[in-house]
Amino acid sequence: MSHGETDVPLILFSGMGADASVFASQSLAFPNLVVPDWLVPAKDDDLASYCERMAQELAIDRPCVVGGASFGGIVALEMTRHLDALACLLIGSVRSPRQLPRRIRFFRSMSPALNLVPFSFLQASAAVSAAVAGGCRAKHMAGVARQFSRADVDVLRWSARQILAWEASYDDVEVRHLHGDRDHVFPVSCVKPDEIVRSGGHVISMTHASQVNEFIRRSVSQVVV
Repeated sequence: MSHGETDVPLILFSGMGADASVFASQSLAFPNLVVPDWLVPAKDDDLASYCERMAQELAIDRPCVVGGASFGGIVALEMTRHLDALACLLIGSVRSPRQLPRRIRFFRSMSPALNLVPFSFLQASAAVSAAVAGGCRAKHMAGVARQFSRADVDVLRWSARQILAWEASYDDVEVRHLHGDRDHVFPVSCVKPDEIVRSGGHVISMTHASQVNEFIRRSVSQVVV
């Protein structure tokens, strides 16, 4: 990256229940990268108010590039309303509610029932999966599962509710989208990415780090004048 590009803040949001480690390789490649910690949602927070508070916490008062993986991409899209974002980079995410897979859209009317979902049980199951995973890519997935098992239950429940309630449109946002062709969370058949990672699953920032880094580098160079 040129000097001018490295001066522009790069803000990437991890997925639901994930932390900054999903962008470990990107942190090494981009010294200007910030991966914010998830704030605990306020009682009446919706996605817009949550992102407004997040923007206040970040206190970035100059042009930047935002992006995110999975649910973090949805948050990044909303953050463009509260930051001077030159572009939004989606890494295994979706551009609009219309691109959510049918199985997720099916549960939209059942959002209130999320209060009954035993997230602690799901987290315990994720912890077990993390403990028995083997193989290189399985270990990456185990890392994500381990993060999920340790995440704040209130943040998980709130995040799931925001995905089901998401109705916003971001047609005026400069979006660059990278997606794995074997993503089983947000299937590639549901989205229209600008670039596709062959054999890439849902955590391509970890499993295909060099391709993700090149995508970020190229995207930033195209939007930073």
